[in-house]
Amino acid sequence: MKTLIVAMACSTGLTGPALASERTMYVSGDGLNVRYCASGDCCIADRLSLNEPVSVIEEQDGWARISVFHDATFRNTTCVRPEEGQAAHWVSMRFLTDAVPDGADPNAWFGMLSDRRIRGVPRVGDYGLTRRDVETIRRYASRLLLDGTCEGIDAGNKSVVEDSTYYVACQGETEKRYFTAKDAAS
Repeated sequence: MKTLIVAMACSTGLTGPALASERTMYVSGDGLNVRYCASGDCCIADRLSLNEPVSVIEEQDGWARISVFHDATFRNTTCVRPEEGQAAHWVSMRFLTDAVPDGADPNAWFGMLSDRRIRGVPRVGDYGLTRRDVETIRRYASRLLLDGTCEGIDAGNKSVVEDSTYYVACQGETEKRYFTAKDAAS
């Protein structure tokens, strides 16, 4: 798994110590709050279900960071907000386990390619997409998120018009961004 994550990081240009130590863990309690910083007082970003896999990028004082740092819009005024550009998704380590749940595929990829800001990308098998197709779309989408080009990805798929071409749509944009597998790998 670590070899796969490091290989993905190198092929996407995502390098650094956070990826080298990334590991997959599983949620051990239902309804786990995902927060924007490493504290129980921080704003809630999402909730995770029992046995859901997460990619732990960093551990800090009993908290696990499961996303890259990004900007976030906060509407709730009663929670603690991180500094601008320092929002990330964090969960309490006490509700995570290394034990693979029954029926889970321990060889499945998660990591940077499973960033929760990437939405609307079909799964392997949908519309005839292969695992390589889905990884290519998510790899390119991850790069757009990391370099700040997009705040989120609303859609992505393989083009039905152009052979060997894919597209993603950034959150709030109407135009699609077309690319090839070579573009995603460079």
